[in-house]
Amino acid sequence: MACYFKSVCCIDDVASVKNHLFGTANEEELEQDEEVNAWDEENWTEGWDDLDSKKSDAKEDEDSNWLQKCHVTFSPTYDLLVIALGRKLVLLAVTSSSAAHSNNGSRRYKIVNQLEVGDEPEEHVTNVLCIPLVSLKKTSHGSVDWSCVVIGFSSGYIRIYTENGDQLISQLLHESGVIEIKCRTRDQTGVKSNAPADQPDEVTILYQEAVIVLEGFSLFQTLRACRSQVALATASGGVTIEPPPLSYKKWRLTGNQTSNLSHISPGVLTSNPFDQMRTASILGGFQAEIRGSAPAMSCFVTVGSSPYAGFYYAIEGSAQPHLSHVALAVASKLKSALYNSASRWLAWGTGAPQEPEQKQRPKVELGSPLDIRCGLPDPLRHGSNIVLAPGSHLSSSALAATTDSLGRVILMDVSRAIAVRMWKGYRDAQVGFMRVFDDAHRHRRGDEAKKLVRHALFLLIYAPRRGLLEVWTCVNGPRVGAFNVAKNARLLCNGFGMLGTNANTMSGTIPNLYQCCLVEANGNVKEVVIPFHLALSDANSKKARDMHLLKKLSLILHSKKRTGEEAVKLLLEMRISAMVRQGLEKLLHAKRIGVEAFRNSLTSVQGRLAEGGALRKPESDLCKYCEVQLGLIDLYESFRKMNDNSVMAESVELTNVANVDEICNRLHMTRTEAEEGLADAARYLALRRTPKVSFQGDDKPCLDIAEFLDAFSVVESADKDSEKGWNAVLKPYNVNKYLKLGAFIFHSSLFGSTSAEDVLFTINSNIELEPRLKLRLLFHFWLNQCEPIANNLENSIKTLYSYVDSCCKKIIASNENEECQSLWQWMRDEVCAPSDNCFASYVLALVARGVAIARNAEENKEEESSSDLEGWEKMNVDEKEHTSPPSYRDSCGDRNARRKSGDWETLWIDVEKWNLLVSQIQDCILINAAISLGHAAASKASSEKEEKSVTPLNEQYKESVSVRDLLSNGPGYMAEVVSHSLCQLNIPASCVEKENDEGASKHSQLSESQQQFVGFLHNVLFSKFPYSLAPDCLHAHSFWELVVEWNRDPMMISHLKRGIEHLKLIHGDTHARHGLALMSWKTFVAKRYAALLKLVEKVGKAPKDRLCRKEVSISDALMPQFCQACTDLLQVMADSEPVLQNTRVKQVTPMAAEDCWSNVEGKRSIMDIARGHACANVDLIQQHMHATFILHATMEFLIRGVKPLSALFDQKSRSCLALDLTTKDPALPDTNATPAEVIKTRHQFLRKVASGAVQKLAAAVNGEETPIMSRKEVKNEMESWLETVNHVAYEFQVEEHKIKLYVAEEMFRNGVDSLGLEICATITDKDVLATSLVLIIGQRISYILLRSSAEESLQMMTLMSTTVSTWIKSQDCGALKRPDVPIKDTAALAGHVLNMMSERNSLHGIAQSLKGLTASLSSR
Repeated sequence: MACYFKSVCCIDDVASVKNHLFGTANEEELEQDEEVNAWDEENWTEGWDDLDSKKSDAKEDEDSNWLQKCHVTFSPTYDLLVIALGRKLVLLAVTSSSAAHSNNGSRRYKIVNQLEVGDEPEEHVTNVLCIPLVSLKKTSHGSVDWSCVVIGFSSGYIRIYTENGDQLISQLLHESGVIEIKCRTRDQTGVKSNAPADQPDEVTILYQEAVIVLEGFSLFQTLRACRSQVALATASGGVTIEPPPLSYKKWRLTGNQTSNLSHISPGVLTSNPFDQMRTASILGGFQAEIRGSAPAMSCFVTVGSSPYAGFYYAIEGSAQPHLSHVALAVASKLKSALYNSASRWLAWGTGAPQEPEQKQRPKVELGSPLDIRCGLPDPLRHGSNIVLAPGSHLSSSALAATTDSLGRVILMDVSRAIAVRMWKGYRDAQVGFMRVFDDAHRHRRGDEAKKLVRHALFLLIYAPRRGLLEVWTCVNGPRVGAFNVAKNARLLCNGFGMLGTNANTMSGTIPNLYQCCLVEANGNVKEVVIPFHLALSDANSKKARDMHLLKKLSLILHSKKRTGEEAVKLLLEMRISAMVRQGLEKLLHAKRIGVEAFRNSLTSVQGRLAEGGALRKPESDLCKYCEVQLGLIDLYESFRKMNDNSVMAESVELTNVANVDEICNRLHMTRTEAEEGLADAARYLALRRTPKVSFQGDDKPCLDIAEFLDAFSVVESADKDSEKGWNAVLKPYNVNKYLKLGAFIFHSSLFGSTSAEDVLFTINSNIELEPRLKLRLLFHFWLNQCEPIANNLENSIKTLYSYVDSCCKKIIASNENEECQSLWQWMRDEVCAPSDNCFASYVLALVARGVAIARNAEENKEEESSSDLEGWEKMNVDEKEHTSPPSYRDSCGDRNARRKSGDWETLWIDVEKWNLLVSQIQDCILINAAISLGHAAASKASSEKEEKSVTPLNEQYKESVSVRDLLSNGPGYMAEVVSHSLCQLNIPASCVEKENDEGASKHSQLSESQQQFVGFLHNVLFSKFPYSLAPDCLHAHSFWELVVEWNRDPMMISHLKRGIEHLKLIHGDTHARHGLALMSWKTFVAKRYAALLKLVEKVGKAPKDRLCRKEVSISDALMPQFCQACTDLLQVMADSEPVLQNTRVKQVTPMAAEDCWSNVEGKRSIMDIARGHACANVDLIQQHMHATFILHATMEFLIRGVKPLSALFDQKSRSCLALDLTTKDPALPDTNATPAEVIKTRHQFLRKVASGAVQKLAAAVNGEETPIMSRKEVKNEMESWLETVNHVAYEFQVEEHKIKLYVAEEMFRNGVDSLGLEICATITDKDVLATSLVLIIGQRISYILLRSSAEESLQMMTLMSTTVSTWIKSQDCGALKRPDVPIKDTAALAGHVLNMMSERNSLHGIAQSLKGLTASLSSR
């Protein structure tokens, strides 16, 4: 790719621009021509034609050279173009309408304003500059806000205008005319450099004897403020306020340079230490002192004459900014104020009006002197222009280009003040620089891209006399481009960006800034596009150039709008064959380009190589590489046609397979075995099949050509005698690539009408692919299919058999039997066993076993006389009967027995191994069927969100397992995965074991999915796996599964409760049950139980929800259930301990397993781990059960004033709670030495527990509903609580009769008389009980009196004696929890109390009176 011109803009109306600029001038010139060229009467007829032709040529030249007479500038963003001549100014801008209706993709400049500028007489424009200002708005941060026009006049004034022509600032900075205005801004490309600091923005103005520097930041703020003021004044119609003066630095050039025509300001330069020491030694001699750091100096370079180039250096900080206008304005106002005051005092101002004074020119500062330090003296050379190269801060040298009167273009190193290169033969030349960046890292982001980006500098030289524009590489590079252009154009080079940028604005969106453009006389504005790789186009840098083209090719291929034509152009430009091959590889691996584009690129490269004549080895290898790739493309086209033309076979259900006998004969299996396998597979597939939407054509594979080619690598053949020399081989194993490639190659033959022979012939005729690699591709695709195999089983088996048989024949023909044995071993261990698609691996194992038997039978026929075969065991086959080998289960039995279907005796080791694998895959199908039941129910429940029989457990298991998974994950893995589905379906623990009379009623309450799983478990799995899936084993794994899941989410207490139910049902292995309970306690439960115990001890009551969630991660509402679960878990351990003491085992035996699963390896089963666990201490369990009872009662009844550790346990008991449950011979507390204070506190606690239980029991008896449990459940639970209280009272050394007495009293206080009378029968001290109950009767009657009316109370008082009435009034009815008890119940209670009370009791008389009173009240 070479340099080229790109049209970016076009002036819409050139004639209007010329008329405005040259209208008056042309009329004056015509008048002068008429006066000069007056007719001569004597020879007026001579030379008439020549004069007319000369006039017409002169007029044409004048019309075409109009740009050379004007001052032209443009904005780096191409949004504004300014043309000035004399005092006339034309502003052209790219409007939105012109941008929308552009021709050929270029924008159009339209005239915004035509005006005359200048306030002073006889002044004219000497220089123009257009500067864009950055936007600080949030919506357009970092883009262009607006552009200002800076104009210098011959009077010395500097005036700044908006893009519409509104004047913002006018200021006189020097007495002489402005020669040149230039701007330097921060680098806005974002490239990081090693420069010490960024150069600040500045605008420099050159006069004949001075240089003025306007600081960029203050100028930016001033211009924004002035523009806002002008816009406000225009909108409101007011008067514009006088703008503030500009702050500037002024340097007076005091050198010997006679004339200055152009200048540059490279910025602040710092010399290196060597130059600093050299300068100091030259100026100061041997004794010169050298500063520690080199001074920073601002450099100015001017070109003109005597010397040709002058270098000025100003030390930073040596001159202060001037504000002369401020002082002048202050003085003028002070003078006016004094004059007005004096007029009022002295009566002045009453005379005749005076004439207005003439406007005075403002005073101008002289400036700080700046001597020329060095220069390039050349008396005959006069410099006309100098241009600074952009990006000078990125390198150690700043470059600049100059033009002179001798037709030379000189490239200078400004930092060293030397000329480094010269071009001659360029009179009236115009120069400019372009910095081009490497876009190879354009896809990178952040600082990495800024560090990696490269750039190259190019010099543009426009020779108008020759009509030639040349592009040269700096510094010493060749010419990389040349264009024939118009002789009357202008080359414009700005070399700056937007004013006012900083680190924040540069981090945002940076617009595209243009560096150079060529403006033609017809109004076209063109830009030169230079590729970066041209900087690498030297004769010795082919590799670097091709590497750049390779990177550019990568960018094109990664872009969204990529085409093969661009890629082919780049490939043809590369010169090194290795690079061309890399480019071809990148292109051939790019997606969505197309077959034709790939073919065209390969043929184009071949054509270019053929044009070169005799080929060297690299070119020859590249040509062969293209041939092989074209062959792969042809292979791709062949397979694509096969897939398009193949007709898919009709689907047939497994239960409707017709030719079962043919399948049995082909696979050497019995019909019974085939029918059993089909039945198991049908059940498995029915559970896995999910409804889905499919469209026509979805069943056919689709593979992009790039993916197909990416699967192969083209390498040189190891066989030197090979005709091709280069071959395509399959790349190393990759899961996704092999799956797509296998589907693309084998789908049409396995499930369509294409034959296997056609596919193999197509592969063998194009590439050399090893048989084992073919099988790997085939098997990888096969094992990822399920439903297509089941829908077309007969044809799939036939085709698969053909593929396997054909590849095995080649392997056996090329290798000996050892290789064949390794092939069978590879198919078993690496193909069938690891596959979790059990149905596909089952069919593949049957086919491979059939091929192995057939191969061995053929060898036996060929070598009938041989008695010993190498690598094979001898097989005795009855050739008269075509029977099948026995299955693995048959061979595991009596080997001398004969099967009904034949007389096979299994002696061939490989057949035995295949039988074992087939049996294992059959079992794996059943396990996966159970897993599918759980997953199907879970997915259905998640979609409907209504299935309560499914628990969303953590999905840590796969949807299907393989034979390798079952063999490598330990003996308990099978029960583990089945238990996961069992827990996922939320099946009750009581339904795991086989049905009986009670189980049948429980099963009827299960959901449909639960009943289906339980039926499959009982009818199939238990009979198939009597050891691996025994009920105790399932209970153990289910318990552990649920406890682990509860530990993940402690709020799900239901998981823990269900797990304990499973644990309780482990009856056959007490050691495992005890070990599981102890392991779960130590691993999961103990830490939360201890946290709750400490929390209750700390707060002294039932903690609030926030504290419970923070410390225990369980809410306060679920705490009672958690405590009950802890008690149940400890109870399981306590119940198992007596049995363990009688049946202690010395050595733990591993779990039993079925015959085909006896070689399982991996982790130990949870049952084996539990059996080997140490036993817990019963006394320690009892102490923890006491603690759990206290916690449970506290959280259940919200008891206050509870300090479990400090008040309810003594020191030894607290020590026991801190010990591990398996501690041997712990220091237990003495039950007879419990402190009295502890017993008293326990008594009070138990009374509170009993009171709470009786209150809830009374609420249930009286009909109050509870939100969680029914009345019956609450009643049963509270009765259980009362029994527990009595039992714990005995263990706490608390007198039981006192607790029973208190419970009875609480029963009657809560109005539950019937239950209270039942408890009274168990109390021995009747007299004490009767005394307490008399008080309760009196409290009830007192409540009746208070609630009755005055008349009723008076009648009741008449029925009792004064002593009784006084006693009743003294009773406090507030002690009753339920005072409104029926009077009949109270009368019955009075009778029972009188019978229990002895006559010696002091309240016996009152009891008699109360009985009569209640009897009379109940009879009313």
